Amino acid sequence: MPTDSRSQGQRVSTGYLDTVNDDYPGGGSSAPGFAPGQAGAKVTIGRDNAPIALSTNRYEGTYQYVRSLSTDTQAPILGCLAFWNDRDTYTVSTASSSTIVENLAGVYLGAYPNGGKYGFIKIFDGGGRTLVNFSGTVPTAGQIANAQTGSNIATSVAAGTDIKGYSFGVLQGGKTVGDCAVVALRGLTSES
Repeated sequence: MPTDSRSQGQRVSTGYLDTVNDDYPGGGSSAPGFAPGQAGAKVTIGRDNAPIALSTNRYEGTYQYVRSLSTDTQAPILGCLAFWNDRDTYTVSTASSSTIVENLAGVYLGAYPNGGKYGFIKIFDGGGRTLVNFSGTVPTAGQIANAQTGSNIATSVAAGTDIKGYSFGVLQGGKTVGDCAVVALRGLTSES
């Protein structure tokens, strides 16, 4: 069980937080894995270390080691929102629910972790920046990033607007990578 200490050692099986797709906690081909107590552990990466720790989504902030729901019908993609499915087992899902505020966990760093596997997501605790998917909308700098009911794609509204507490950051510009734009996170707590 993690201690909630951000200096706790973490095993990153692929070398980059955004490419981890472990079958068992900490990697390995059989239970209990190389680091069975790592599920739920967090790591905070500073601006100077982000290029070393992340292959593409190279932004500072806090990341959490979670398990992806094995029955998800939609695979994670860069910048999509992650929702808590089971906080006790640190299981997240690509599926949104009607109670976003209580279930919003963070942001997927890419195509991992796949269903039933372990990997890292960017969480709101600790602030920082990250790429967020805004497919179908055209965000601009200064707008507020919001989660929306029934979707794992963010939306944006004018600065000064807070839609029922669903806002989680401020856009730093328009789309830069596919459907993703950089968002400065507000430091909301997304933990269990």
